[in-house]
Amino acid sequence: MVKLFMMFFYIFFLKKSSISSVLLVMFSLFLLEGFHSGGLNMEFSMINSAMILLSFMVVVLCFYSDNKMVKGKDNSLKGYLYILSLFIFLMLFFVKSVLYFYIFFEFSILPTLMLILYFGYQPERWRAGSYLIFYTFFSSIPLFIFILLMINKKSGYFYMINMDEKLWLGGVISGVCLLAFLTKLPIYGLHIWLPKAHVEAPISGSMILAGVLLKLGGYGLVQFLFFFSKNFYLFLSWSIMGGLISCMVTFRQSDLKCFIAYSSVGHMCFFMGSLFILFSLGSQGGILMMLNHGFVSCGMFMVASFMYERVYSRGIFNLGGLGFTLVSGQLFFFFILMLNMSIPPFMGFLSEILMIFNVYMVGSLVMWSSFIIFFLLVGVISIFFMLSLGHSEGLSMILLKGFNLRELSVSFFMLYLSFSFFFLLCLFN
Repeated sequence: MVKLFMMFFYIFFLKKSSISSVLLVMFSLFLLEGFHSGGLNMEFSMINSAMILLSFMVVVLCFYSDNKMVKGKDNSLKGYLYILSLFIFLMLFFVKSVLYFYIFFEFSILPTLMLILYFGYQPERWRAGSYLIFYTFFSSIPLFIFILLMINKKSGYFYMINMDEKLWLGGVISGVCLLAFLTKLPIYGLHIWLPKAHVEAPISGSMILAGVLLKLGGYGLVQFLFFFSKNFYLFLSWSIMGGLISCMVTFRQSDLKCFIAYSSVGHMCFFMGSLFILFSLGSQGGILMMLNHGFVSCGMFMVASFMYERVYSRGIFNLGGLGFTLVSGQLFFFFILMLNMSIPPFMGFLSEILMIFNVYMVGSLVMWSSFIIFFLLVGVISIFFMLSLGHSEGLSMILLKGFNLRELSVSFFMLYLSFSFFFLLCLFN
């Protein structure tokens, strides 16, 4: 544990040019060593390994996708916030104590909040920050009270590995305690803060928010779900209806970031629905969808930022003509949308197959039809997105310049990570 803190403070005082190299060193050390540290009880599991990989990759992409940081025109505060985010994510994924988990879970929002407030584009960033604090703080209070009660009952540290059926809670109390995870996921109805945060955040804030931070809600659900009541029919219905409504709302968005944000809400709703069925196939499929979407949404926000730097507009109808003027960007955009549509043989396709089989085992025609409709809607959304930006007329036909070498390198590096992530998970296990 001391070694981990020393490494963090060492990085904090490094020059910006050497930060990325040290990220790779940290990554190697975590792969070679297992950590076991007293009350924190650090150790690996399958989902921990996957989330650690995702966190490293997203943070490295944040460094190289930021034009000002690459050129050395930005101050070092943004780089330190990236490192702080990574440090909090690593601690969150390693710890087994529920109290430490809660502490890092809540602190994980602070670096992104600072990115929004200090590096946001519009005065409305303060309102977006207020929404972010309000939703995440008040929704987590019941979970905090529950953790304190359980620690008192256990007379000491309360570990996730010690959860048993004797501590199951009733349906209403379970639902209230799970609000902390449902808000950060977020599920439809608790998502109001997400489009506001994405719209006001810089590229790095949106990438960290969509790539890792929203996945913390899913990670928390996976860790806590079987500890609570088994009666999740209300949440199951809520997630399925919320996912379908989110897809419909996505079509009405004219802001590119809002379009991607509502698409994320739909994916996370169906991840939650698959998880709440409480079959192993559904859990595996939902986790794979969550991880795949971490890369896809990160890539979509990266493309949105590259286009904004040229046109200074996020309006979808102003960004038409991408296919005529930005051929390299069009190719990258095409691959990202194909991953969003879950084409075989990649991780998204496997996740959808597992989720469909999971719902089929339940035997509910309505539920099975809802999942099929959702997957079809995701495909329609991706095609609509491609046609709107690629082949319609807009400002981009006049103002867009081709991707430079840095943007091409980051884009195809991101695609390479997306393609190889599933195989890296296989090596970990």
